Amino acid sequence: MTQVHEAAPRRSHAWGCLLLLSVCLVCCGTSSIDQDAAIGDAALDSDAPLCPPDDASASYTPTPMHTPKPAHQNLCTVGVVSQATDYALCQTGNTDKCNQFQPGQASAACSACIESKTTDATWGVIVFDGTKATFNIEGCVDDALGQVGAEPNSCGELLHDSYGCQDAACGMCSADKDFAICDNLAVLGVCKPYDDLVQSTTGPCAAIVGDATPSGAVAACFPDPTKMAPDQENDWLPRIIGFICGP
Repeated sequence: MTQVHEAAPRRSHAWGCLLLLSVCLVCCGTSSIDQDAAIGDAALDSDAPLCPPDDASASYTPTPMHTPKPAHQNLCTVGVVSQATDYALCQTGNTDKCNQFQPGQASAACSACIESKTTDATWGVIVFDGTKATFNIEGCVDDALGQVGAEPNSCGELLHDSYGCQDAACGMCSADKDFAICDNLAVLGVCKPYDDLVQSTTGPCAAIVGDATPSGAVAACFPDPTKMAPDQENDWLPRIIGFICGP
C-alpha cells in the first residue's frame, strides 16, 4: 500500500475542470468572466507566477486506457468506520491507518483492489506509473455509465484522453494555483479538441455533461468541488473506493 495523495492531486479536480466546462471554467467554480480576470490578474501580479501550457503538448498522442475493474468487487468494507474510510485517512496523513493495507495484513485484499499499475490488464481506483499515481476517474465513469467494453468510444476514454493532454501540457506546474491557470489555458487551447469531445451533448458523456451536481452511480466518481483538501479526499476517496471495491 502506497500513500498517493501528494502524487495525484490533479485528477481530484477533474469534475470542475472537465465535465462542467460549459458553465465552469475554473476548478474552484468561477465563471468564464471570472476566469479571464483571474488569468489576467495572475499575469500582472509578480507574486503569482504563471505556468503556461508546454508547447510540446501540441504533439500529444493519447495512450489507451485499460478496462476498469468492475464495480462492486466486495473487497473493501464501507461506512463511517471501514477500510474505505481508513484508506482515505491514511492518504491524508493519519499514518496509523496505513499498516493494515500492507501485503499480508488484514486489508491487503482491499488495497490490491484499489491500487493498480499502468501495465495491469485492469485498472483499479488508483493507477501507478512508476512513482506517479493518478485517480482512475475515467474507469469509474465507464463502470457507472455501463460503457465498459465500449472503449475507445466511451466517456471514460474521452476523459482519459483529455486528462492526458492536460497532464502533458501542465505536468511541470507544481503549485496548485499555477496548475489551475495552466489547465484553464490548456482546455481552451491545445487540449480543446479533446475536451470538446467530452463536452459534446451528443457524445458518450452526454448523460453527465452540464450537471451542476453529479447524481446516481457516477456521483461516486468525482470529488465534491465545494470541499477543500483534506476534507475533499476524506469525502471522495471512500465513495469511489466503495463503488469499485466495496459491496
